[in-house]
Amino acid sequence: MEKIIIFNPATQEKVAEVPIFSQEMVTETVKKAKEAQKSWGCLELKERIKYLKSFQKYIRENHEEFIRVIQSETGKVWHEAMIEILYIAMAIDHWTKNAEGYLSEKIKPHWLLMNKECESIYHPKPVVVIIGPWNLPLDLNFGEAIPALVAGCCVILKPSSQTPLTSLYAAEVCQKLGFPEGVVQVVTGPGSGKATQELIKLADKVAFTGSVKTGQMVTKTCLEACRETEKFTFPSLELGGKTPFIILKDANLERASNCAVWNAFANCGHYCKSAERVYVMNEIYDEFVDRVVKKTKNLRLGIDYGPVITAFQLEKIREQVADAIAKGAKVLCGGEKASRPKGRWFDPMVLVNVNHAMKIMKEETFGPLLPIVKVFSPKEALTLANDSPLGLNGVIFSKNTREAKKIAKDLQVGVVTINDAMTNYMIIGAPQGGVKLSGFGRRHGREGIQKYCEQKTIETHKWDWPGFKNREFWWFPFTNFTKKIFKLMLRAFR
Repeated sequence: MEKIIIFNPATQEKVAEVPIFSQEMVTETVKKAKEAQKSWGCLELKERIKYLKSFQKYIRENHEEFIRVIQSETGKVWHEAMIEILYIAMAIDHWTKNAEGYLSEKIKPHWLLMNKECESIYHPKPVVVIIGPWNLPLDLNFGEAIPALVAGCCVILKPSSQTPLTSLYAAEVCQKLGFPEGVVQVVTGPGSGKATQELIKLADKVAFTGSVKTGQMVTKTCLEACRETEKFTFPSLELGGKTPFIILKDANLERASNCAVWNAFANCGHYCKSAERVYVMNEIYDEFVDRVVKKTKNLRLGIDYGPVITAFQLEKIREQVADAIAKGAKVLCGGEKASRPKGRWFDPMVLVNVNHAMKIMKEETFGPLLPIVKVFSPKEALTLANDSPLGLNGVIFSKNTREAKKIAKDLQVGVVTINDAMTNYMIIGAPQGGVKLSGFGRRHGREGIQKYCEQKTIETHKWDWPGFKNREFWWFPFTNFTKKIFKLMLRAFR
């Protein structure tokens, strides 16, 4: 059997080998999930919640083991790995407490139909496939599976071939905790392989997080499955981001610079919502840049930031930097240094004299680069911020929150934070997602669990109107009296 070798990007040491699934193995995995779902979906919600709470207890008590696995394949620093643990604990807390309300909704009819009762209920789609990225191997893989499991779906995780070990370990823990066989499974192998395409075609729902290019491939495969199987499975997609920071002249510069440095370089810039371009008003530009450079130079390798996780991402970072320098950009700090330990280390870099003719301002970086642009008005900042095919996230800093919210309404993104960054992701009751090429659908909130279900609306007749026993006034036979009722009803609208 063919295998993938996993290396630690911080040391380049071999960590493990995992199998590359064949199409036959995928078919068997899906078959097992469909069979398991018959009983898993029939469990009462409180019973499924018990399983998830047991996972929460386990990860709380054994978080260091999870951190060890995450670090082994990503090289990320302890605090970044711990954030993934905290997210899982929060996610289980949220979904187990709110699922009942999300999965059954009362609908109040118009007063014309006050003698009716209406509700929407949500039935789980049998097999959900989660195709996750390498930057958050726990949160964007198993974390995305939590609402699906609570809803009653069986889940197949398809992690990145760069970081499969965390998903495999999460599934192993589920098995250890007594989750029924087939409820949580993992398929490993390249994302573009035939086995992955077969997995997508056999799924009842696909949730994908990753690049625009791969997201387009996933969508195409889902459409092909529709033609081949007469089953329409439109995916949920969260794709790339190019987060703009807009720093207005009245901003708290200390908070804004602290936030920009953290948001740009946390997890070595490997967040979809990382700060990838900053637009600063000319009145405060020099002071803001000075603060950012000073704070960036104080970051500590291996403590505050880890290595670039994948080799192909490092190449993209190098390419963007070379293009920017060739077109006039100036590097104020950061980059690759011969003195660094063996591994894919790239010190956080701040650049100025950048413009939208450069790749660094137009294409997603997904790495530790922070380009800063001087602008002369909020309107100019907004125009430049919207000059991108991506629209996942945006950030505005201003003491005038009313003005900031006006700008937020015009930012072409799915989520905006004001005087903050990325914390919105941890507010699990708030829907998250992108516009333009940043994706389709939402994670978190009601949408985050309902997307894994089929919606069914049930209407129930409660009582008859006086004079219309055993029928409604719009049923046959039509009479002059019913005509008068229709007219009276219409006049009631004001």
